[in-house]
Amino acid sequence: MGCENNPTISFYFSGLAVVWLSFTIWWIFNTWYRNKRFTKPLQRIMLLLLIFKTLCNFFFSLYYISCEDSAESSYFALAGISAYTLYNTFIFVILILISKGFGITRDVLDRQEVTLIAMTMGAVYLAFSAYVINPELVIVLIAMFATLFYLTIKYSYSNIKTLQTKLGYLISENIVQIIPAVRQKISMLKAFVVLVYFYFAQNIFTILFLIMGVQIFMSPDRSYRNGIDIFTETCDSISLLWIMYLFRSKDRGVYFNISVIGNEAPAQALPPFLKAGIPKGIDEEDRDNVSLVVFCPQEFDKNHPYRRLMIATPIPRAPIERFEEERP
Repeated sequence: MGCENNPTISFYFSGLAVVWLSFTIWWIFNTWYRNKRFTKPLQRIMLLLLIFKTLCNFFFSLYYISCEDSAESSYFALAGISAYTLYNTFIFVILILISKGFGITRDVLDRQEVTLIAMTMGAVYLAFSAYVINPELVIVLIAMFATLFYLTIKYSYSNIKTLQTKLGYLISENIVQIIPAVRQKISMLKAFVVLVYFYFAQNIFTILFLIMGVQIFMSPDRSYRNGIDIFTETCDSISLLWIMYLFRSKDRGVYFNISVIGNEAPAQALPPFLKAGIPKGIDEEDRDNVSLVVFCPQEFDKNHPYRRLMIATPIPRAPIERFEEERP
């Protein structure tokens, strides 16, 4: 009696395991060594997703190459399903975290948001566990996908709108130093929304039409199911690798880590940043020892709430005695 296995699909999952393992090694190097100064908690959490994704592909490759009737096949299937469930749990937790602005606009979550993340982890784990045990409960998986898609898009657009509002204030108040960082955050979140649309649309399309629809109207053979696995894993890898690369540890500028929005904080007027040049008549050697008086520009709004609270830096280091001698 021959050994029934599937070397073609096993080779495919082996290739994916190598790709994800290589990306995981690069991620560790980039996060903990190359750009350690710019690493945030989000990048550390993302490492868990990479680990379980690599293990999932590795175990599935061993499962498909093993004989179906062997004990090793059952062990590899159990290990692959466990890694698959944990991997999907971390995927949706990370998507919710990014949509809430974690790692982009702020690095701290309040108690309500932590509760939401914990509930998301529990719901995803239970939904995938139920689907793996009984595939007829696929409606639970679809409901979970729809709910998480709605929440992710809702939170993402809320953060984008808030950042755009703050960007308008920064431009009106002439705070030019922070404007590029805010625009970069908006661009990152917009790219994230596009990738989220692609990821959820692919998953829902696969479940509704390629799995449920075909099973209703015809009896798909083994090669068709293998094709579904290849299509799903390829789309998942493309979208998730792009999301991971988009939010990698990187030097994004001095002002990127400045929090310009809070938790549902109302828009407030911001103090302006103005520049003033030192008169050319003062020698460079005497610039540090000369007292200067900085006047507010005439074109500046006289009714601005921060007009009388302006501070000029650096502060001159002129001795009081010299100031008293040179004062007319």
